[in-house]
Amino acid sequence: MYGKDVQGEAHKAAEDLRIGIENGDITKAIQDIADLNGFFDAEEQKAYFAQINKETAAVLPDVEIVGAGAQNLIVADRTSSWNRYYVPGNRPIQLQELDLPSVSFDKHEMRGDLDVTVNENNEVTSVTRPNGDTYRKVKDGEWNLRGKYGSGTFVDNLQVSEKGDLSFDTVENHSIMRADGSQTAISKADGTKYEWDTAENLVEMPAGHGRVRKFHYDENNEIDQIDGNLGHWERRFDKNNQMEWVNTNTRAVWKGKLWVDSEGNLRFTARDGHHWAFKPDGKSETRSISGW
Repeated sequence: MYGKDVQGEAHKAAEDLRIGIENGDITKAIQDIADLNGFFDAEEQKAYFAQINKETAAVLPDVEIVGAGAQNLIVADRTSSWNRYYVPGNRPIQLQELDLPSVSFDKHEMRGDLDVTVNENNEVTSVTRPNGDTYRKVKDGEWNLRGKYGSGTFVDNLQVSEKGDLSFDTVENHSIMRADGSQTAISKADGTKYEWDTAENLVEMPAGHGRVRKFHYDENNEIDQIDGNLGHWERRFDKNNQMEWVNTNTRAVWKGKLWVDSEGNLRFTARDGHHWAFKPDGKSETRSISGW
């Protein structure tokens, strides 16, 4: 029904949870649930927890299972799914214990389009983006990124503002994802910068030797102006509606198409079949179109 074995995985977690409750250690059930974080889509996730809670209702009549972290089961009392609590694997799941100061709870809040969880000390413990990417705090300064297709990536120094701007460090870059949809990636090695606008168009990139290349887009999100090492270029169409580019500084005319590929190279495809690539490090290549 869901394309994945939702019911089977839920039954496995529920069985391990029931056994764990009897033995006083639910660590295995916690791992079952945590391993599947980000694996199911929203509907599958809903069905997964519904089945777990159905199968464990007899032994946990007052508690609803809503998730799991690295070492804790995330539960809620059935009166309010927003009152969420972390319960370690080696302690009983009892509502009367949830009020003890030693047990913390996280609350959800929206910051822009980010779903953020905050603990009782007002510290951010997880951030989920609209695309499903979730950043979970695993220790001070370090966060685990889990996406739709799995996890394993770690980022550092994650910050999220009240309006929903998100920033963090990877091994190579300092990344900023703003609430308006624009993004910045700054190389930690040399400080070079890539910028994307609110429509996810690349608007600035390195051009080598400390210089930058900038792009302007038309209403169809196609490049119509470029500023770079050779000056300012503007797109126009000749009487046959064929594209050409005019350099407003030198009045040079390039007959063909300028565009940016997925690797950040500015490419020019000429009408005569030749092709140039201008790389972010300032180098360039030229080949016939058949040799590219």
